[in-house]
Amino acid sequence: MTTRPSPKARWNPQTVEEPLAGPVGESVPLVSDLYNNRAFGWLPESERLAPFSALDASTGPFLPVLTPGGTALVFERARYDGGSADLPPMQRHRILGIYRYDIASGQEERAPFDPVQGHGATVYYAMSPDGVSAAIAQCWWPGWQPGMRSVVSEYRVSLTVVGFAEGSPRTVVELSGLLQPTSESSVVQWSPDGSTIAVSVMTFTARGSVERATLVVDVSTGEHTQVPAALLGSVSWDHEGRRLLVVGDDDVPRVLDVRAGTSSPIPALGARVAQANSQGRPRALGWADERRLLVAVCRGTTTRVCVLDPDEGVVATRVRWTAGPLDSVRLAPMPAGFWT
Repeated sequence: MTTRPSPKARWNPQTVEEPLAGPVGESVPLVSDLYNNRAFGWLPESERLAPFSALDASTGPFLPVLTPGGTALVFERARYDGGSADLPPMQRHRILGIYRYDIASGQEERAPFDPVQGHGATVYYAMSPDGVSAAIAQCWWPGWQPGMRSVVSEYRVSLTVVGFAEGSPRTVVELSGLLQPTSESSVVQWSPDGSTIAVSVMTFTARGSVERATLVVDVSTGEHTQVPAALLGSVSWDHEGRRLLVVGDDDVPRVLDVRAGTSSPIPALGARVAQANSQGRPRALGWADERRLLVAVCRGTTTRVCVLDPDEGVVATRVRWTAGPLDSVRLAPMPAGFWT
């Protein structure tokens, strides 16, 4: 697909109410969630942002992410029925599973994976570049019982690879830690060649505090290295699988060279990472090509997805819509040159 979004394309929910009901004959390079657990996809050929209304919103979709190429939507389904209504939602949260919605056929399927339930249990996920397997990162507290006081250092994190069509889940790595997303960032992301998975975690220091880190994991062996920074954006890997967008505990956005182990700040993004509701400051979404970045910029109720030159700070709009404050904007890994 080579169609590029028009810089003049707009969407306003007060005047356009055309849902994505059933099959859609084009890829979706961008997804965002607004209110009431609704997922909205951007259709570049028709230049509109529309909701996936075919999905049952009563149990999700939570945290929708797109598969490479924008051909499917992957999301969590959950409900709050794990106990008395007097308990906090975190203790009543029950994960129903990880699902994939095929945009072309309109069919929905569940991954053969049963998440760990319990206090603070969370899951994050991404599809492999070939669309065959899902990487699922989950966090839980093995020893939790109702009434117990939270002990952060007892939380566990695991990374599991599973195929939607067939195959048993395979745990690649497990360690102590927490999972915590940052703004539009995706916690787990595959490298473009499918050989490596990057996972953002909060690991524990010798003093018992937590710090941001990224595990770069070999899918076949489970061997991994750890860098002191979290993934930044929903397409953190560059198209060659050599560099990652990351942010450390100092909130400074950087480019990490995975092979060399070196990192450098990105002056055009500012000294600190912009928050989701920031006005006018670019928020990193991922790579547009081998040099330029994709960012979200919000002014008032208008959100723009733009190509940013990291050296010169020049911004070129690719998508624009007016819809009020958005919870997040996440991209699908698209072929090189799609956005530029």
